[in-house]
Amino acid sequence: MWKRLVAVMLLVAAPSVAAAANTCIECHEGLAGPGGIADRHKGFFESAHYTNGILCDACHSGDPDATEKAAAHAGVLPAADPQSTVYFKNVPRTCGRCHTGQLSAFTQSRHYRALSATGQGPNCVTCHGSMALHILKWNEVRLVCSSCHNERMGIRPGKPLEAEATLQLMDATQTLVDWADQAAPGPEGAAGPLAAAHLDLDMARTAWHTFDLPGVRNRLEAAIAKAREAHAAAMPAPAPGPETGPEVQSPAP
Repeated sequence: MWKRLVAVMLLVAAPSVAAAANTCIECHEGLAGPGGIADRHKGFFESAHYTNGILCDACHSGDPDATEKAAAHAGVLPAADPQSTVYFKNVPRTCGRCHTGQLSAFTQSRHYRALSATGQGPNCVTCHGSMALHILKWNEVRLVCSSCHNERMGIRPGKPLEAEATLQLMDATQTLVDWADQAAPGPEGAAGPLAAAHLDLDMARTAWHTFDLPGVRNRLEAAIAKAREAHAAAMPAPAPGPETGPEVQSPAP
C-alpha cells in the first residue's frame, strides 16, 4: 500500500519537475522530420519518464541548459556509434543506471548473453520501446516473443506461449494480492504473510527479466500462497457453535 502512495505522490509532484526549462525539448519540439519529437516520439510526453522528470539528457547525454547547438549536443553520439549510450548493445547499461534490479536480472539471461556476444539478442527497447515506454500485457507478449521464437528460426518456438501463460499468472497473482490487501487491516498475523506476498510478487516482476519462466512462476506461486494466508488471517474468526459436550459412545450390544 505504501508503494502506491509514494507513486501517487511522485505523479502529483512530477509536472513541476518535467516542466522545468529544457533546451532539448524546446528545440526538437519545433523540428519537422526525423529529428523532431512530434515525428518520432509522439508518446514521450505521456511517458513515465517525462512525467517523473527523466528527460532527454538522462539517456542521450548532452547539456539541456545550453542554448548553443554545439554545447547542447556535447557528448551526444549517433545511435549507430558503438560508444553511444543508446547503441543497441549499450541500451541495457543505460537503462540500468536507474533500473538496477532489472539490469541485474537481465544480465543473467540468455538474451543478454546473445546481445553481448553477437548484438543479435533483444534489449530493453525490444519490449518496452524507447520513448513511449510500454509494459507488455499478457495478450501482447506472444507476438513480440515469436518474432524470434518461432518454427522458421527454430529458436525454442514454445516460449511465446509459455511467456503468455506466465504473464497471465502474474496478473492473477496481482488480483489475489489486491484481494488480501482489501481484507486489511486485520489481525497482526496478516501483516507478515501480506508483506511476504508483496515481496514475492515484486521479486517475480524483477525476475521476469531473467526470462527464467519456471523460476518466475515459482515465485508467483509463493506470492499466491502468502496472499491466501494473509486473507485468511485477516478474516474474523467464526462464531463458536453451541456447546455439545463430550461425544457419548453407544454401548456395545
